[in-house]
Amino acid sequence: MDDTLPRVMDVIKSSMGLKELTPETDLIIDLQMDSLDAVEIAMDLEEEFNIDIPDEILTNEKMRTVGQLVDWVRQERRKP
Repeated sequence: MDDTLPRVMDVIKSSMGLKELTPETDLIIDLQMDSLDAVEIAMDLEEEFNIDIPDEILTNEKMRTVGQLVDWVRQERRKP
């Protein structure tokens, strides 16, 4: 079973001090994530999943929702 979704959500909730989060949650509009939040979340995800996250990933307009971020992390975890 893939545990990426709950783990990513736990990292974001912990970093942003949230209790509720869904895959549809918009990182910018709903969470009002700024660049400092993005860097902190990226560092926490890198540690959690042992992956490298380029700076532009969380500031990319195409990476707007929690679900999109989860899909990206899944792809990175599959890379050799």
